[in-house]
Amino acid sequence: MLSPKSQSIIALLFLGILFAGANIWFAAARSTIPLELNGIVTHAQRLIEKTPGVDDVYIVTLDSDRHIQVDGPVFNALAPHQSVNKHAWTRIITIDGRDISLVWSPDFRGMLWAMPLTLAVCVFVGMMAVERPLPIADESLSEPEPSSELD
Repeated sequence: MLSPKSQSIIALLFLGILFAGANIWFAAARSTIPLELNGIVTHAQRLIEKTPGVDDVYIVTLDSDRHIQVDGPVFNALAPHQSVNKHAWTRIITIDGRDISLVWSPDFRGMLWAMPLTLAVCVFVGMMAVERPLPIADESLSEPEPSSELD
């Protein structure tokens, strides 16, 4: 049976894997490559973050009331009242009858190496924490205190 410390470390590693996978998925979904899209664009909104033009958030709403966050190039290709058609996992999006090629974003490509590297570091630190025994406070192991008696 695993110690409570080992169980906690394994649970934290599992959460790390879950969050890293989610991070990769959401970065991929912004490219719309893994998504299926069918409908009319009703609203397109750019939310400006700390560094305008660098870390902005782009939200597109379809007539099905579906809100999706997209990358800048996808956002720039879309406008309200345009029809959108795209099959899941294809790299072609059809906007008002014209095909546009999609590419994976730099964010997604960065996540593909950053998240596994982060997880490797977490696993290494977790293994080091499991291997290292907790210090036990035991007064019998401490050095004796000098005598204060005068001879």
